[in-house]
Amino acid sequence: MQVIVDPKTGQYRVHMKPGESDVFVRGLGRMGTMTVSVYSGEGKDNTHHYSFLVSGRNGLSALNGLGDIAFMVNVGVDAAGNVLRDPGSVTKGYPSLEGYAYRMVEGELMIEALFTVQEQDPSKLNEPMNVPILFNPL
Repeated sequence: MQVIVDPKTGQYRVHMKPGESDVFVRGLGRMGTMTVSVYSGEGKDNTHHYSFLVSGRNGLSALNGLGDIAFMVNVGVDAAGNVLRDPGSVTKGYPSLEGYAYRMVEGELMIEALFTVQEQDPSKLNEPMNVPILFNPL
């Protein structure tokens, strides 16, 4: 999933690309599905805040009995394009997740790693979203 935010207006675009679940041979699997619900609001000092609730289903889910992938990430963006770490982000703990922020500073692309969640056991897919996503310090 890719989210592009205009820091001045708060308008955003979400690009989704679910993965393909392959068994032994690439291309013989099935495409997964993905949905994203976005909740947004204005904060103080021209900040924009977003909650992205993402769910996905493995293309071979009918064969494995595991639940859906799910996570929620809460972030804000200030007028300068800095990504703010809002509280309450959670995941089920499977699969692994990473979040990055990209912005241009004086014509140079700056990449900031926001968070990394290491993959736990696939059985976590049958559990609620209760694994906190801990943001890297600023």
